[in-house]
Amino acid sequence: MGFRKHAPTDVRVRRQLHVRASLMKPRGCAARLLITIKGGTAEALGLAQGDEARVAVLIGEGEDHGLIRLRRVEQDASIVTPCTTVKGGHFWKFFLGHVDQFVDRTERSQACQHEFVDGWLEVVLPAWADETRPKPTVRIDAVSPPIRAAAMDLVRQKAEQKEADERRRRREMGLGDAP
Repeated sequence: MGFRKHAPTDVRVRRQLHVRASLMKPRGCAARLLITIKGGTAEALGLAQGDEARVAVLIGEGEDHGLIRLRRVEQDASIVTPCTTVKGGHFWKFFLGHVDQFVDRTERSQACQHEFVDGWLEVVLPAWADETRPKPTVRIDAVSPPIRAAAMDLVRQKAEQKEADERRRRREMGLGDAP
């Protein structure tokens, strides 16, 4: 007989994970982003059981890379499809299509942190979204060679002057030229 490892899950935690994101990449096609919303989060977004709705989508760029904002609207937006689980639970899903800001591979559905900000549902995508985060630009203060050489000469001259002053002070005190 064999044993398998079991990771217990807390039902209270699972109930709080109302927004999930995944990437689906069919053969020969670009990966498509799928967002799934359920429970109280769907209700707060204005999604009612059994009705098709439209949701406006904002995708974060720059500092907001990896964030998506969602808001229910009446026209000109993605259609959210209502679905039912085998056990009778309700959820809504919608494809955003290919988003070139994110990786182009299949990623399993993962829970996302989310909160309501200014009437929008702000969703923090999983770690795979961070893989394509733009690198911060680092500005290097370049100094031209003549200016750098002049600065180094000034430092050298100050060090020599300090050394000469120390020798002069020792000589005046009668210590000689010993260091």
